[in-house]
Amino acid sequence: MWRRSCRSTETMNGTKHRTGHVQRTRRQYIAARGALRILISVALAPVASAAAPTGIEIDHPWCASASKGVTTGACYVTVRNLGTMADRIVGVDMDVAGHVELHETSIANGIMKMRPLPHGIEIPAGTLLDLHGLGYHIMLIDLKSVLEPGRTIEGSLQFERAGSRPIKFRVETSRPRGHSHRQ
Repeated sequence: MWRRSCRSTETMNGTKHRTGHVQRTRRQYIAARGALRILISVALAPVASAAAPTGIEIDHPWCASASKGVTTGACYVTVRNLGTMADRIVGVDMDVAGHVELHETSIANGIMKMRPLPHGIEIPAGTLLDLHGLGYHIMLIDLKSVLEPGRTIEGSLQFERAGSRPIKFRVETSRPRGHSHRQ
């Protein structure tokens, strides 16, 4: 219920008039305050979600060495999603190749098949995704230079939620066991 609190005042010329303000009951005040909080939280939700940490951790990015004359290559990495929401690798950018794709290798009826993953690779919350030789990997097509062991190749992983993450791949002849390069 709205109430009006009024009082009479007398002006300098002796005329009387009423002034006042609107008062709210306690219930109305609490309801209005709750509505304001909801409005503010809805307005700030996009800002909060954009600033929220994603919990993506990148470990041991490396590329297999490729000698002169080879036009394709492969890179590998382990990605941990320590966040509370699933994310997805949707792309990879690397200047060392004319085209870069996410691929999956599988064996069916004794035949190894490789196929591109145009929609990326999902990483459920709290899981680890290991891009390795017989499974998911990053395929480099139309190499622009030789992948010599010891070389570092810069690039970035594109995530659906986490955005672009810079990454440095180390070219190796083979993956050393128990060796880690967290980024």
